[in-house]
Amino acid sequence: MLLTGHLDQINAVGFHPGGNVLASGSHDKKIFLWNTYGDCSNYCVLSGHKNAVLSLSYTDDGEGLVSCSPDLSVRVWDTVAGEQVSSLREHTAIVNCVAATPQGHVLVASASDDGSVKLWDTRTRRAASTLVEEGSKYALCAVDISENGEYVYAGGIDNVVKGWDLRKQSELCVRMEGHGDTITGLKVSPIGTHVLTNAMDMTMRSWDVRAFVEREDKRCVRVFSGHQHSQERNLLRCSWSADGKRVSGGSSDQMVHVWDVASGELVYSLPGHSGSVNEVSWSPSETAILCSASSDRCLYLGELV
Repeated sequence: MLLTGHLDQINAVGFHPGGNVLASGSHDKKIFLWNTYGDCSNYCVLSGHKNAVLSLSYTDDGEGLVSCSPDLSVRVWDTVAGEQVSSLREHTAIVNCVAATPQGHVLVASASDDGSVKLWDTRTRRAASTLVEEGSKYALCAVDISENGEYVYAGGIDNVVKGWDLRKQSELCVRMEGHGDTITGLKVSPIGTHVLTNAMDMTMRSWDVRAFVEREDKRCVRVFSGHQHSQERNLLRCSWSADGKRVSGGSSDQMVHVWDVASGELVYSLPGHSGSVNEVSWSPSETAILCSASSDRCLYLGELV
C-alpha cells in the first residue's frame, strides 16, 4: 500500500504495539495516524511542533505517543483523544531522537545535539535525570531503551555506542567503538541482548550488550553492508523484526534493504521510493509486514514473501 498525504519529507514511522495502527512524522511538522489494514486510511493528524518531527515512539499501551523536533521539545500525545498532553522542554539544542519504554510506566528517553540523554517520567514536566558521558559533549543522534527499562543506549557524532545502567544511578556500563562515522540510528533487539546501529560509514552493526562479554572490542558480532548514506546526512534509522531474525535500515539509495541476522546476508533490496528511505519499521504482530518512510513524502506498507 502507498500512503500519501504529508507535504514534506517523512523522517519517522512506527507501529502501534497492536500492529493495527502506525504513526508517521514529517518535515511538515505533522504526525499522521494510519490504519494498517483495509484501505489504510489516515484517520488523525497531530499538530503542535514548531519544526520538523524527527522521531516518534508509541508507549506500551498504544494510547500514548512521544515525538521530538528541532523546536527543542519532546511532546507527549494522547492518540485516542488526538491531542497533545504535554511539551517537555529542558534540552538546549535540537532533539534528534526519542524512545519510550516498551513496558511499565511511561519512561521516555531523548537524545539531543546538546550531548545529553534526558529521561522523562511523563507524569511530570521535568526530566527525571540527565545522562552525559563525562568529558564528552558530542551531539547524540539516536537513543533507545531496553525492553525491561533498565538500560539506555545512545550514539552520535563521536561514532561511539554508549550504554547506561539505570539501576546503578545512571552509570555508564558499556562503551562500544567500531563505527567510522556518525551513528544515526540505534535500536535494542526484541529480547534486549543486542543493539543495532546505523551509521554514516555505510555499515549497520549488531552489538552484544550482555554483561558476560568480557572485552569491549568483542561486542560487535555482525556488520551489515549494502545500504548508502549521502551528502544530505539524514538521520537514517534502523530496526529489528519482531522475532529478531531480520533487520532493516534507512538508505539514501531509495531502496528498502533487509538483512538476515544470523548470516549477515542482504536478502531483500526493495524498490519503489524516489527519495531517501529514512526509517523502516516492522509490525510487532506480523514478522513479514514492514513500513518505510521516505523523503519522497510517501510511506510504503508491504509484506515480505
